[in-house]
Amino acid sequence: MDALAAQVHCSRATIYRYAGGKAQIRDAVLLRLAARIVDSVRRAVKDLTGAERVVMAITVALGHIRSDPMRQMMLGLRAGHDLTELPSSPVLGRLAADLAGITDDDPQAAQWIVRVVMSLAVWPIGDSSTEHQIVQRFVAPAFD
Repeated sequence: MDALAAQVHCSRATIYRYAGGKAQIRDAVLLRLAARIVDSVRRAVKDLTGAERVVMAITVALGHIRSDPMRQMMLGLRAGHDLTELPSSPVLGRLAADLAGITDDDPQAAQWIVRVVMSLAVWPIGDSSTEHQIVQRFVAPAFD
């Protein structure tokens, strides 16, 4: 919050008063950064269901995360910044549920997908073919 206050030339109190706390700011930034990724994933999964939809959503999202400005945030996480707040964002959980076709009665599945995507984004497996095979082998069975 101190760094943000310095960037916008105001006090922390002003940020809290007009923008809310860390969670609200984090979620607003996530929604803005995720907009292009979400649109692309929605197009890719629109006719898919079940495990096939989940695998495609993860694969497409990872491709965009790695080529998007959001990647800079991921690289910052890899450098040792706190990982606990970002994956627990309810915004990411709702996006994951929507894109993967998960019903509202299974929020744990959505949070698990967020963590899978975060893990693969921060610690890539190698080539995209191997990564796709691993997602297909280990993630897809949870959604069959």
